[in-house]
Formats: sequence, C-alpha cells, structure tokens
Amino acid sequence: RASIVCSGSNEAYRRAEPVLSATGSRLIHVGEQPGNAATLINAQLSFCILAYVGALQGLALCQRAKVSPTTFVETLLLDYVRKGAFVEDLEKMMRDANGEQHPDSPGAALEVWQSAFQLVIGECQSARLEVSHLDAIDVLFGRAIGGGYGKADIAALIKSLTT
Repeated sequence: RASIVCSGSNEAYRRAEPVLSATGSRLIHVGEQPGNAATLINAQLSFCILAYVGALQGLALCQRAKVSPTTFVETLLLDYVRKGAFVEDLEKMMRDANGEQHPDSPGAALEVWQSAFQLVIGECQSARLEVSHLDAIDVLFGRAIGGGYGKADIAALIKSLTT
C-alpha cells in the first residue's frame, strides 16, 4: 500500500486528512516546514538508488567471476535482509543520527569497514568494472577517519556527510 507524504501547517493537514485518508494510503505528516515532504522522498530515493547500484555492482562482480547471480541475491536476502540485520543496523544508525545514546552499534569500526571496502574496490578493478562511484564512498570513509571517527562504527559516516 502506498504512502502519502505531506508537509505544511498542522491545520491544513488536519483539514485535508479526511480526503487523503479516503485513498486508503498510509499518511505521513513530516512537519510544518514546506518542502519537508520532498526532502523525505529525496532521502528515500537516495537510499534506494544507492541500494540498487550496490546490488547491480555485486551482480556484475558475480557475473565476471562466474558466480551465480541467483546465489548472490538469495544469500543477500536470506543472510542480511530477511533475518533483520539490515533493519537493525538502520535503526541503530537512526538512533545515532538522532543523537541518542545506545549500548549497541552497527558493528565494526570505520577503519575496518574501509579496509574491507577497499578490497571490494580492488576486486571490481580486477574484474574491469566501473569503480568511480565506489571511490566516492571511499572518500567519505577517509573524511570520517581523518575527522577522528576511525574507531567509531559505520554510523559515524553521517559526520562526513554533514560537515
């Protein structure tokens, strides 16, 4: 079921809510600031596009190495997405972005993530795949580590994106 994302005054939202509810869609009011709905949608598109590009990069790498694309997708879905690890990591990153204190973190330190990611870049280069988009992500890792966040978890990448 689709969602309708709205921003604007609480009064305008309250008046429009009965009409919007008639669509059967889930309603999301993201505040009174005009443009907040577009910002939320753009943030979601940013996530989706990067997720798709990452999946396509993984599929291309598997094709070049003659690893079954089906195996790649099945293991990605079964081991990471459906078991909830991905959702758990997103929730932890959300709490970190909100400045909330929490005892758990999304895992390894940025230095470890960057080292692993550089191995991915190297393998993609060996397979003669385009890596400029991966290099851009590596720059974000470098900025965060250079900013003193190397021992922090991957949620600290938000510091590279917001400074």
